[in-house]
Amino acid sequence: MDSADLTQRLRQTYVFSRLTSDALALLARACSAHMFHPGETVVRRGDPVSGWHIVQSGKARVTDRAAEAPAAPPLVGPGDTFGDRGLIEPCAWSFSVRAESPLTVLTLTPAAFDTFIRESLPGRRAEAEQGSGQ
Repeated sequence: MDSADLTQRLRQTYVFSRLTSDALALLARACSAHMFHPGETVVRRGDPVSGWHIVQSGKARVTDRAAEAPAAPPLVGPGDTFGDRGLIEPCAWSFSVRAESPLTVLTLTPAAFDTFIRESLPGRRAEAEQGSGQ
């Protein structure tokens, strides 16, 4: 997947839809794509959360859900996400996810997210100062 395609796919994800083109390009560089075959485990309940996963293509089934797990559809597809809490604090998966079809998932790890925030804030600060006339 080339950078322009990845940037466009991120723009189609609700959470990122309002980011500037520059911020999206920076975010695209921070994400990594992972492909899974049908039946392959994407994440396993009890393992440390490895990052925020965004389904780009294919379908995956949420299984082995802990009683305290947040509500989630049993089947996830393009545009669905899971693992966002892991960007903010260390935690373990409260469910497992298994690929139901050929699956491509973009992953934003906590370290990559921290880098994205550090690198994107200076530009955002400059935009705000220009907007306020400072």
